[in-house]
Amino acid sequence: METLIGELESVIKKHCGEYGLKFEISYVEPFPETVNHDASVEKIKKVSAALGYDYIEMEEPLRGSEDYGHYMKLIPGASFFLGAGDVPDIHTVDFDFDDSLIERAVEIFKRLVA
Repeated sequence: METLIGELESVIKKHCGEYGLKFEISYVEPFPETVNHDASVEKIKKVSAALGYDYIEMEEPLRGSEDYGHYMKLIPGASFFLGAGDVPDIHTVDFDFDDSLIERAVEIFKRLVA
């Protein structure tokens, strides 16, 4: 996103400079932050342990939580990954969901909703 913003600002400055135009840029973050609820995180940890899956806490938050911020303003929850490894970002042409994770996901969610 930072690269895209930088490129866009460069184009705006270039064209405005060419035509003597003034401009102002402002940014709005349309998605609220995603904050995991402690009780939900603990449940994910317990389910992971019960199923023999490693639980690895991320060192840095990701911006890829988008709509989850809205959801978790309404109900408790937590965002987590299934452990697909180093794969292309979701919503990109190179992303391909690893179907072998479906069984793992089903088992996790069955226990989370129980």
